[in-house]
Amino acid sequence: MNFRFYFAALLAGAAFCLLLLGGCEGELEDEGDPTIRVGLIASLSGPGRSWGEATLHAAQVIADYHNELGGFEVDGRSYRIELLVEDDGLDPARAQRIAERFVIEEDLRYLIGPLGDDSVVAAAQILDAYGAVYVHYGFDPSLLNEESLGLLGMPLPSQSIPVIADYLQHELGIGSLMVIGRDGEESIHQKRLSERMLDERGLIVHRFAAFDVREETFDLAAEPVEAARQMDRIRAIDPDGILFTGLSPGEFTAVAGRLRLGGYEGVLAAQNSQDPILLAGLEQGSGPRIVYVGGGFPDAERSEYYLDLRNRFERLSGSVGAEFDTKLYALETLLLLIREGGAESLRETDHLREVIAVAEFDDPFFATPRALRLTGERRFGARRQISIPIVVSQFQDGEAEVVYYSKEQD
Repeated sequence: MNFRFYFAALLAGAAFCLLLLGGCEGELEDEGDPTIRVGLIASLSGPGRSWGEATLHAAQVIADYHNELGGFEVDGRSYRIELLVEDDGLDPARAQRIAERFVIEEDLRYLIGPLGDDSVVAAAQILDAYGAVYVHYGFDPSLLNEESLGLLGMPLPSQSIPVIADYLQHELGIGSLMVIGRDGEESIHQKRLSERMLDERGLIVHRFAAFDVREETFDLAAEPVEAARQMDRIRAIDPDGILFTGLSPGEFTAVAGRLRLGGYEGVLAAQNSQDPILLAGLEQGSGPRIVYVGGGFPDAERSEYYLDLRNRFERLSGSVGAEFDTKLYALETLLLLIREGGAESLRETDHLREVIAVAEFDDPFFATPRALRLTGERRFGARRQISIPIVVSQFQDGEAEVVYYSKEQD
């Protein structure tokens, strides 16, 4: 081969390679696509559907808001927010399988959900093993510890029950209550906790179970004869009110309908949030007063950002229920933690333990100053609960009304 031709060809090839590398360098800078990927495990079917839809839509409006502005800024770079959504149907086994797929196959490190104690406990085994940061909705105390990066995204029963009890006792004149739980271990734990807190406040707590506390739990699958027997026991005691623990919106309206048909006219209360739309379907004329966790603050106290998100949510879902204000904090908190931790947080989450230990932000949903932080040192020795305001609402004659709200969380 002619040496000059070979050398010239070599130089040309080298130049071409450099050109390619130069072009590739620009592509490499964009490699990995500047995206924040967040998995969402939600109950989009079954009795927890309204909870799941609120969780999804609250995250979606925040993602849409930032994406329309070019992305969410971290270390001077804008990241598009991508949500990966799966329905667990309020089934713990499905929630665990989805968690496995998200962290192993999709390599996700930020998640929202699941909902419900049993589902969260099942999924947490996987999420904690892979160092995922996730906002969940389960009350089991074992979930809240320094080893986990799971964050509780709602008030605890021990925080909301005293507020409900005080309202029932001092505003509605309730003197006696019966506590009915969901047929599950954690709901029964909440039932016992509620009974103790009601006792401490001087309320009469009625019980009818002779041997097994599960007699005082609600089961949608119960045989008609057993359901009728339970209604008979409640009517015989006739408490001023009934407090339900651990019931999803679908379950709550189902048992409320049974009580209505059975002739019970006392106050119905729930220590968790409920769906006013489902409650409206239950109401026929003047029915029992219903008290539950959730509701909204006056618009004058809200930021423009919040009002924009609320309008988006209403267009997306058709209405704004009691869950909206609570569920907004999930994705928002994850994004604020990522920004505080820097771009490194998108590759490695372990250093976020230090961020979580000290992080405090201005609550972006309020016009008036309010600190948004992670709490829990006193209760369970770790900052693993988002400081979401406690709100209690009343539903009667087809209308929902906020009867109590506090910006601070004990």
